[in-house]
Amino acid sequence: MKKSEALPFPVALVCPNCQVALTDHNSCACEDSPILGDHNGVPRVMYAQQNRTYGNCSKLAQIIELSRHMPWRSAVREADEDGSILARLTKPIRADFLHALPWDNIGTVLVIGAGMGFIAADIAMYAETVIALEADPQCAEFIQIRAAQEGINIRPLIADAARPPFPQESFDLITISGRLSDINPARGGQRYTRLLTLRSLVDCLKATGYLYFGTGAKAGRIHWPRLANTARQYRALLLKAGLRSVLALGVDPGYEEQRIVYDINDRRAKRYILERFNPPVSRLGRLRRVVTENRLLCGNLQRDILFLGSKSGCALADIPLGRSSGSDVRTAIQLNTTTKTLVVSFNGDMPTEILEGGKRTVPMAEPRCARAFEVVEMLSRLHSDGATDWPIRWPIPMGRRQMSGRDFYRYQFVNGAEFHTLVLPSSFNLNIVLPLIDLLFENYPTFCRKLSGGLARSPDPWDAWRQTFKSALLREDVRSNALEALDVAQHNQWPLTAVHGDLSTCNIMIMRSGQLVLVDWEHYSPAFLIGVDLVRFGFDVLSECAYLPRRQRNVLVHHVRDTLSKVLRNEGFDEADHRRLHAFYLAHQIISTRTALIAQQNLMLRYRLESDRSPLPSE
Repeated sequence: MKKSEALPFPVALVCPNCQVALTDHNSCACEDSPILGDHNGVPRVMYAQQNRTYGNCSKLAQIIELSRHMPWRSAVREADEDGSILARLTKPIRADFLHALPWDNIGTVLVIGAGMGFIAADIAMYAETVIALEADPQCAEFIQIRAAQEGINIRPLIADAARPPFPQESFDLITISGRLSDINPARGGQRYTRLLTLRSLVDCLKATGYLYFGTGAKAGRIHWPRLANTARQYRALLLKAGLRSVLALGVDPGYEEQRIVYDINDRRAKRYILERFNPPVSRLGRLRRVVTENRLLCGNLQRDILFLGSKSGCALADIPLGRSSGSDVRTAIQLNTTTKTLVVSFNGDMPTEILEGGKRTVPMAEPRCARAFEVVEMLSRLHSDGATDWPIRWPIPMGRRQMSGRDFYRYQFVNGAEFHTLVLPSSFNLNIVLPLIDLLFENYPTFCRKLSGGLARSPDPWDAWRQTFKSALLREDVRSNALEALDVAQHNQWPLTAVHGDLSTCNIMIMRSGQLVLVDWEHYSPAFLIGVDLVRFGFDVLSECAYLPRRQRNVLVHHVRDTLSKVLRNEGFDEADHRRLHAFYLAHQIISTRTALIAQQNLMLRYRLESDRSPLPSE
């Protein structure tokens, strides 16, 4: 066996039995031979047993071999024909509760069962040192290749998590995902064995350390007969293992895709948020929601649970869901989008404010959140008189807050419905939706012109947009069409005003008074075309209504197209300009969503001018 090329390791390695420091050549009292070896450059701690392998070994071996000569994503795409591996590794919402952990107090992290880096790669964006402990040598080898390609600080280690080879108090955070039986199934299903495993891991935590555990609970039937498989039993097991306090959190839809994270005992806040941000699509879905959220049944139907344990007992106050943001706040709920972490604070049963922070794993997410807040603060200063009574307005900013070592931006909670929820079959009503569409189309141009008053913009905004289209990562046909449209627009002196920049149905909140509140201002521009934002809204409405019955959808499609054409004519655009507005929209959409070159073809097909979901009647 060759010597490890990975030494020196960033964390001390010891024999878990006699605590002798491990090197690549020494033996210890409990073994007759060196137990620290090497597997293709990855340190490998071996005892009497051999390390295990999981899954499709030949496919993973092929991915590893291809990754030596190409980017790992391309290698996975080539080796995995159905795309399931890459889809799981790159899904936009993953174990996102981790984004809200107190990273100013966490430097060294141990990821148990790291697999192919599903959690470890995200953690590496926050922590100084990440040790990815994996029993499967192939997975560990892939993590090493992935970390080298991405330039992230993950160090894989092939070892047995049931016998962690680390001194006591080595880590600030230890994460476990999946069933406890997966840590070492060969050791049997006894609860006592799992307790010993957890105790050995808790011993590796520093005095102020945390243990994160995401798993599936009993849901209607018992999956693991002798395993602690309810939230109460899991929590008792973690406390018995040596943690001083444990926070049990529900998660929707699952612990590997954490869109909503909430106190498992706070059912009313969870129901409010689910109805507000993740409503059922169909009437059957609404009936299912009534059953699953029933107070008497939800404990048995709760499938996936998160636990965050603290060794010191008081450290859970350092996370947004572990503390109140004020003495009158009862609870908080974490919402995760593709780019942001949101925390909704409740006063009694009603939400009062929402805190917004960008995910560090998403390029430019944090600067975009900061810019959105700066824009809203600026608008509030410039239009302090009467703007709150406009038919369309922005959310009220409430300042910045440092939490979990990160900047969060506070807004007054907008107690209304997202526009996109109104076009779902479960809640669609033509008598409500059509007037709201008219309200937006008729008032948005006036709103934008009001915003433009007193704003500074670049001396030559046309040239600024020209440089943006030239330098952006765009398909050449998209770039060419956008630049051609820009030349015509500049020659015809199309008016440029301040615009929201992302007038999608998810960014439009409808108050009970009928007032519209536009959120997410990170794509704001002081000088762009009102028509492009209106086209974006039209595309979004016609995309969201795909599940409506045909008759209702046809009425909605015709209304959107007729109303949009009328508004565009009033703004000086004729039918010949529709194609140019579409070219602007498509280029701007690709730039704002940072769509990769390989995916732009699909986006172009989705938003074709001649498609059924196009709000622009073609010439």
